[in-house]
Amino acid sequence: MDNTYIRWFENLSSQDVLSAGGKNASPGEMIRSLKDEGIRVPDGFATTAGVYWEFIDANGIRDKIGSYLTEWKEKRVQLDRIGASIRRLFQDSQIPKHVAEAILNAYREICRRYKAEDVDIAVRK
Repeated sequence: MDNTYIRWFENLSSQDVLSAGGKNASPGEMIRSLKDEGIRVPDGFATTAGVYWEFIDANGIRDKIGSYLTEWKEKRVQLDRIGASIRRLFQDSQIPKHVAEAILNAYREICRRYKAEDVDIAVRK
């Protein structure tokens, strides 16, 4: 599977914090360190930082976010208003189709690994 968008926990370590985030690297460390002790850690996958930036750029919101942050840094607008404005940009945006397909394919793979039609998953942000 293409590592551009999806990384499996089992392949992540503390060396992957920049590309996959600390919350995602930690399960990888647990899987490796606890497997030999017979302790199972649930499978999972992470979307990469590259997915985030592709989402930002596909929706053309990078400059707008930057301008909002500049307004806040210059103390022209309060942080809560800036946060609401940036959240609205995300809510009004769409996940690029090829990224959505990669995530869906990863979900299908986790279902296959658990031999189930649908698997409950936790989503972290």
